[in-house]
Amino acid sequence: MCGIVGFIVDNKFNKDFLSTNINKMSGVLNHRGPDSAGNWIDTNSGLALGHTRLAIQDLSIAGNQPMISNNNRFIIIFNGEIYNHLELRKELYSNNQSYNWKGHSDTETILACLEFWGIDKTLIALKGMFAIAIWDLANRELYLSRDIMGEKPLYFGWGREVFYFASELKALQEHTFFIKEINKSAVKSLMEFSYIKTPYSIFKNIFKLYPGTVLKAKIGINKDISINYPKINFEYKSFKIFQWWSLKKNISLSSKNILISENKIKTQFKNSFKKAISSQLLSDTSVGAFLSGGIDSSLVVSFMKEVSLKKFDTFTIGFEDINFNEAEKAKEISNYLGVKNNQLIITGKDMLNVIPQLNSIYDEPFADSSQLPTYLLSKFASNSVKVILSGDGGDELFGGYTRYILVNRIWNILRFLPFSLRKSIASSLLLLPLSALNLIQNLLNLILTEQKSIKRLGEKVHKLALRLNTVKSYEDFYKSLVTEWNHQDIMLNYFIEDEYSIDLKNNLINSNNFVENMMYWDTISYLPDDILTKVDRASMAVSLESRAPFLSIDMINLAWSIPHHLKVRGTKGKYILREILKDYVPSQMADYPKMGFGIPLGDWLRGPLRDWAIDLLDQEKIRKSGILNFKNIEKVMSAHLNNKVNYHTKLWPILMFQSWYINNF
Repeated sequence: MCGIVGFIVDNKFNKDFLSTNINKMSGVLNHRGPDSAGNWIDTNSGLALGHTRLAIQDLSIAGNQPMISNNNRFIIIFNGEIYNHLELRKELYSNNQSYNWKGHSDTETILACLEFWGIDKTLIALKGMFAIAIWDLANRELYLSRDIMGEKPLYFGWGREVFYFASELKALQEHTFFIKEINKSAVKSLMEFSYIKTPYSIFKNIFKLYPGTVLKAKIGINKDISINYPKINFEYKSFKIFQWWSLKKNISLSSKNILISENKIKTQFKNSFKKAISSQLLSDTSVGAFLSGGIDSSLVVSFMKEVSLKKFDTFTIGFEDINFNEAEKAKEISNYLGVKNNQLIITGKDMLNVIPQLNSIYDEPFADSSQLPTYLLSKFASNSVKVILSGDGGDELFGGYTRYILVNRIWNILRFLPFSLRKSIASSLLLLPLSALNLIQNLLNLILTEQKSIKRLGEKVHKLALRLNTVKSYEDFYKSLVTEWNHQDIMLNYFIEDEYSIDLKNNLINSNNFVENMMYWDTISYLPDDILTKVDRASMAVSLESRAPFLSIDMINLAWSIPHHLKVRGTKGKYILREILKDYVPSQMADYPKMGFGIPLGDWLRGPLRDWAIDLLDQEKIRKSGILNFKNIEKVMSAHLNNKVNYHTKLWPILMFQSWYINNF
């Protein structure tokens, strides 16, 4: 895992200019690659490439970058891991394509494939996670590409007289010609979804490259170009973006194994997951696993135990609040599997200590509050290992989110009620104070077994009630579950047309199953722009490489071939994963209720984070940016602090924006 950075300027700038800027830019990515650093400069072309290395495969200098191919045509800087690179070397050898290997890194394997196969075939052959920059000296062309799921980040854009790219925004800001201007479409995305979706970044003229695409630029690229919305397939003069892999097309090619028995599907899963785990254990350094006690991470650890030839540790984070604490479940599973579990129990004070670092870690406002424990867990694990395996992707591929169950069950009731009545019900539920709802929770738990106990009832009721006010269809219900603010309620005097809002009705992969469409939408947006962004920045901030076996191409293809009733069944998601996990741990462990990686943020904003939040939401500080509506924020904050409604999911995007803005302007 590494950091990559580069830029193209007019060749009127001398070597000192190129060297100074590339060194400044790569210098702030040291956390992504503390083991070595290097650059490559072409003064005739006005091009500079920089790289910081976290050595995982081939720890010798033979794995250092930038790296040049044997035929001296391609220069590469690469962030990620190619899990099938040894197989690719064998394939080259079997085709009598000999290569003068200098080491055993996956970077060198990519160069060999480029030399013999070219860009297109090479990208399709790679199985792994990556952000790659390739300079073709023969044609004086720059290629940027990103893996199929977007596990590794890649930003690109324009400043004055420069086209540049990097793994993180902080590197671009180091360039002499960087222009710092807020992109209000990005703020809209943040307020609605709690993250800034691709292709936006918080800055104008700086974008995220779509997963599974290639950006191709010739040296003649217009340095002063201004593009508002770079589409997946986009071309302008000497610059273009084109797609080399599409999830939607891949799904259309996957046939459902409807007639295959459940046992055969379980066997298929086990065989594919063993291969994915085995390939992702490839490392010349220490490997461990995150373990939450949930189904996905428990499966990862179970299969690691089965295929790994070495002992490994698991790492778990817990909370003092028992309503959010899964640490005991993780410990129980680790003990049963005979794997050492390392636990870190955190408090609101621990969170408060991390908050000042968030601007540096994420570079732009990011408001998934589980970013806090994810960072602390990564930091905890990095003291022992350099590589970590996680269960990310399991929810999107196998139907794990509660919304996949709620939409059908609740909408089938709500659709028979007049919209005005639904709004009245929602308003009535919001009038119930959290204390009353929590009292009801305690009374219900007295008559329920521990396995069926209710947790966080007040928060869940309020969250649902807040989302009923605009629900008129399946699509509305889904949008209400994944959004927080209507930007017209929170932003001042802006109507921002968003070309990249998902047109749900015209972007379906299954016209007969709305839940599968939800899973698809989550996979192309929420997964890369929230989940994978969160994990990449949190782990790389402490020089820890995170790998996600569920996101291997073979697992993706398998998941979309499994019929829906083996994913979501009754009141439970991930049915087939639960059944498989029961082959490794006792049934009660596989049936633990889903808790997610939440934190007691609502209580902390009334407690240890209260003063920090009130300070950020000061009227003058809100009005300074000229973007947000103070009156509406004040109402929400007051209701939350007075324990009337749990508004922490609405407040967190505002707090993250305010914190970022104050630190940057």
